[in-house]
Amino acid sequence: AFSLPVGRTLMAACLVLLLIHLSRARKTMILGVSFWFWLVFVLVAVFATAFGVDPEVGFDKMEKIVWFMGIPLCATLVTSFHRLSGVLAAYALGSGVVALRTIILNPIHAFKMVKAGKMPDFMFALVNEGSMTYAQVLMIGILIVLGFIFLCREEKRSAVKWWLLLFLQTVAMVMMFKRGSWVCVAVMAAVFLALNTNWKYLLLLAAMILASFVLPPVRHRVMNLEKEFNVDSGGRMTMW
Repeated sequence: AFSLPVGRTLMAACLVLLLIHLSRARKTMILGVSFWFWLVFVLVAVFATAFGVDPEVGFDKMEKIVWFMGIPLCATLVTSFHRLSGVLAAYALGSGVVALRTIILNPIHAFKMVKAGKMPDFMFALVNEGSMTYAQVLMIGILIVLGFIFLCREEKRSAVKWWLLLFLQTVAMVMMFKRGSWVCVAVMAAVFLALNTNWKYLLLLAAMILASFVLPPVRHRVMNLEKEFNVDSGGRMTMW
């Protein structure tokens, strides 16, 4: 959601409705594999915070982990291939909204920053507008759309709408200038294409990656990639 309070409210409402449904239908909730990953994640977070640098500050923010319940909650909807397709399609279309928002608003905001004298030039301002959160949303959305394109190919159906969505996502992804998300989506896309298609699609992916180097900010960010593994860059080396 573009608004966290709205998103959290809707998620809480979904949880309440799910519990009411289970109570009335006298059913037990089927816990998917994702629930156990979520539980392990929470336990690791609690343990790491307890023995971390500043437990008091960490535990004060621990309530935010509650909203990760959206992962197992969403998993309860996936009871068939049809429902899985529906959930993934909804996420993919949502990432398309993020892509459109990025393509339309980021250049406008960047231009305003330059005009106000807060940024030296347009490209620098555009890089500054990049969002790590949106880049991660697009990263997953791109991989989902690749899956739908492959399904359409297998079922001999038109995939024009998915190709269009992939184009919007890719443009927005490049505009984000977030190297970690770039690396993840490129590697996972290459693995997916290698397992499910032929070399022509891998060449297309390689061509798209090379084409992005036409943009000066892309070249600059890639050249500085080695600094990611430098201890002086903070916690990035540890995260990698």
